[in-house]
Amino acid sequence: MLSAALQETDPQPPQVHTRVGAAPISGPFLLPDPHSGGGRALGPCVPRAYHRGMVDLFAGFPVADYQPALQWYRQLLGSEPSFYPNDREAVWEVGEHCFVYFEVLPDRAGGSLSMVMVDDLDERVDAITGRGIDPTRVEQYEGAMRKVVYTDPDGNEISFGGNTKR
Repeated sequence: MLSAALQETDPQPPQVHTRVGAAPISGPFLLPDPHSGGGRALGPCVPRAYHRGMVDLFAGFPVADYQPALQWYRQLLGSEPSFYPNDREAVWEVGEHCFVYFEVLPDRAGGSLSMVMVDDLDERVDAITGRGIDPTRVEQYEGAMRKVVYTDPDGNEISFGGNTKR
């Protein structure tokens, strides 16, 4: 059974949401369909009732040991954590209302997946490489879209995606 919050309807007309600074979406537009080789039409991004009230996103990585994780994520992200909620976690704000964090949970360490889309992927990858971390793998998609995957000492994957000029 759906909760009351999920069942409620939105009395407001749907609004089109776009990234700040991006041109308005005028749907429908096509996304490639990897199964048929064609495309599927998508309309404008419409908020759903179950999204109402969500204000922050935290992507977490369970790790076995605090100090090695802290050093690795500092190197990867190029900064000190934004805050430390307790002695088992460190949190970085990677975008407006978007956070990545690790938490010491030895029995659950490893296996998490997360991706952050960035404006300049080449610049980001060069900066990370300059801090001594090489990608685990690179996935090239149709066009200039690329995903660069990094794996922490516990096996968690954090990826950066975006268009590339190279």
